[in-house]
Amino acid sequence: MVNFPVFHTFWEIIDEDWIFRIIWWLNNWFAILSYTFLLSIIVIFGVELSGLFQKLKHIFLTRSQFCKALDTQGSPEYRDIVTNLEILIDCYDIYLEIAGTYALISVPSAVIALGQFLHQFVTGGEFQLMSHCIACVLWLYNIANVGEYMQAELQGGKDDIRNALFMDQRVPLCENCRELANWILGWKWRFTAWNIFVVQRSLILGCLETVMTYVIFLFQLKSSEGKN
Repeated sequence: MVNFPVFHTFWEIIDEDWIFRIIWWLNNWFAILSYTFLLSIIVIFGVELSGLFQKLKHIFLTRSQFCKALDTQGSPEYRDIVTNLEILIDCYDIYLEIAGTYALISVPSAVIALGQFLHQFVTGGEFQLMSHCIACVLWLYNIANVGEYMQAELQGGKDDIRNALFMDQRVPLCENCRELANWILGWKWRFTAWNIFVVQRSLILGCLETVMTYVIFLFQLKSSEGKN
């Protein structure tokens, strides 16, 4: 049985195996649940932000067909679009700070957990914390897909605006419509973890390459030790 002298001293719990197993189980699963809950919030808000951008794009394209509504900068339609666009950009920036921090923590954690699991597989040790490893890989997969989805939706909306307003010569553009369109098209946003790496599907391959490089190196090292 594992000895926990500090734990016994401060908490005076009876020395029984089942107590420590329950504590270990609760600690492991509460940590996984907290990360999963935070990930679900990031996924939901990311999808909602993409939906709001698509709705704003639709409103802008609809009103751009009637340029008289946006011809003057003091018109209510023009002010509404500008105000909503400013709020949406701020929401994207706030989301990036929160979700980027989560990605900066969860992605290295997933790489380390997967590396530890493969290390135990190569060395023939016991598989420990398998649930934690699976959870970390799922976090990586989901956060990468959210980043890919949000950036694809944003780029798709920009392409729709470009094709509808600038490629179609039948749609006359007033100066305000042109300024708003250029503002949206010039908006640069990427889902990054504090500008260290971009959160998208290619991140999964990058993490797997890192882990496999470590495993191959470990396997070669173990093989050379066995020959010696």
